[in-house]
Amino acid sequence: SFFLITSLILFNNKLIYLHRKRQNQSCNIMKSNTLWGEAGVDGIFLALVTIAVTTIDAFVPSSVLQMILGIAKLVFTIWLLRYFMLGYKKRNEDSSAFRFGFATSFCSALLCGVYSFVLYQYICPEKITETIDMAAASIASTGNNIPDEVSDALLKLEDNFAQLSCVITFLWCTFLGLIFSAILAKKSNGAKDVFTNEELNGEQQ
Repeated sequence: SFFLITSLILFNNKLIYLHRKRQNQSCNIMKSNTLWGEAGVDGIFLALVTIAVTTIDAFVPSSVLQMILGIAKLVFTIWLLRYFMLGYKKRNEDSSAFRFGFATSFCSALLCGVYSFVLYQYICPEKITETIDMAAASIASTGNNIPDEVSDALLKLEDNFAQLSCVITFLWCTFLGLIFSAILAKKSNGAKDVFTNEELNGEQQ
């Protein structure tokens, strides 16, 4: 009898443990789905900033304007990312602001990479030829003939420019998102989170 009662108690404790473990796993899955769902939506708005500036740069070839827009895009993108991270942290106080910031940046980078491909492949493919011609002219300006190897490399680059632009844009934007998310989520003095209680309370009002 003692053995039977002990076995039932152990079995019951095991069931309780498995049930709680399953609840925790379900909770984590729901949090993960919520994180990526919100990050996907916010990533669209974040990507629209880069897409707008990239489109303007493609049709308005002004170096001064491109420099101004580039600086403005960087500043506004960082501010917008911080705004999204702050909002998510307010709604999910026990969640990681860094993870959400990186997820948002990842989704944004994916959209920016796809748009870069579409831009050079379908919208204005002539920009590829202009870029390759500028590179060839720059090499020729040194007074030397362009080697056959370099000429072949430029031709291959022209054929795969849109694909390379897509990959490079995605990797670069993801890298920047990782860096800025880490900076925004951590204080320089090593505190846990950059968002203070006063800021969180201010957002709730």
